[in-house]
Amino acid sequence: MAARQIRETGVSRSYAKELLRKDGSRVPVLAGATRLDEDGRTGVFYILDLTERRRVEEQAQAAQRLEAVGRLASIAVRRIEDGALSDTSLSEFAAELGVSDRHLRRAVVEHYGVSPIELLQTQRLLMAKRLLMDTNMPIGEVAMTSGFSSLRRFNATFKERFSLYSAGMRRARGKTPHESVVLEVGYRAP
Repeated sequence: MAARQIRETGVSRSYAKELLRKDGSRVPVLAGATRLDEDGRTGVFYILDLTERRRVEEQAQAAQRLEAVGRLASIAVRRIEDGALSDTSLSEFAAELGVSDRHLRRAVVEHYGVSPIELLQTQRLLMAKRLLMDTNMPIGEVAMTSGFSSLRRFNATFKERFSLYSAGMRRARGKTPHESVVLEVGYRAP
């Protein structure tokens, strides 16, 4: 076919192909030909090695995929922090984002090192810890306000994460008179 194109038009359309090396590895190439004179005795046939170009294209695709996965993970984390998983399951949440729950888990773990459920649980525990330390709210109420569905689950998770029961943490805060005001100021050294 290429020979016929050269005879008729003087040029062969370039085409991509894979050549085999002696060691059995494949090399992507671009091949083509052109006729230099009218009688067809002189011409040029070329083969260009596309290995480097393919490598660069694959890197670009990987970077785009990583960027897209990163965007998905950051959107998911923001929505989880805003309470998106409080009322819905992970599957429903993933469907809202237009992905499978498996892909969502993989994206969040890849970028943040924890699963969406672990992130939600950590957020709940931090809120519970804050309520235990800053209020005199009963522990059962702290558990429900933090998003736990049962006091037993709250206590087990709290003990597992902080190696301390919630009541022990509240006792550790010390006694603060009701008339005083405690202010916490965040400071970061320059």
